[in-house]
Amino acid sequence: MNSPTDIAEWIIAAGLAGESEPTMLDGFCRRAVASGLPIARAGVIIDTLHPIHEGRAFRWNRESSGEAELIEYGPTNEGDAAANWRATPFYRLLETGEAMLRRRIVPGEAPEFPQLGLFADEGMTDYLALINRFAQEGALGDMDCVYSYWFTDQPKGFTDDDIDHLVHLMPSLAWR
Repeated sequence: MNSPTDIAEWIIAAGLAGESEPTMLDGFCRRAVASGLPIARAGVIIDTLHPIHEGRAFRWNRESSGEAELIEYGPTNEGDAAANWRATPFYRLLETGEAMLRRRIVPGEAPEFPQLGLFADEGMTDYLALINRFAQEGALGDMDCVYSYWFTDQPKGFTDDDIDHLVHLMPSLAWR
């Protein structure tokens, strides 16, 4: 069983060893699950300095046997992409300046954020969104944070201790 310290030490060592982001997210999540955190799905998103891709997203699924999935996405400041972005929990966090947003997922209830409704059908019961902001001198324009999301399918959702552990561990994953 991995302790939170073991998980943080592993992720830092993996980053220093040059492991890929999908490998690191997969290793992080699998170790967290082995330690008792009931993570069913997770994702990490970061903007990039790339001429075509605005950012990169990494999605992890407990049922997957391989690395986390890498998705590169284009601009989110116009058209449907902008409207979709403004309807996300992350946009809400940026607007409010908060670092965490949690929402229970209840089958049959219309969720506050439309995309969360898709996960009710998959048995997810709780959602946590986190933003780890960079220090002002570490930001490059709009690249000023790492976004992460966490789902569980536990009937009672995440416990307060689960959330505390994720909040505590996420900076070790965000530094990469």
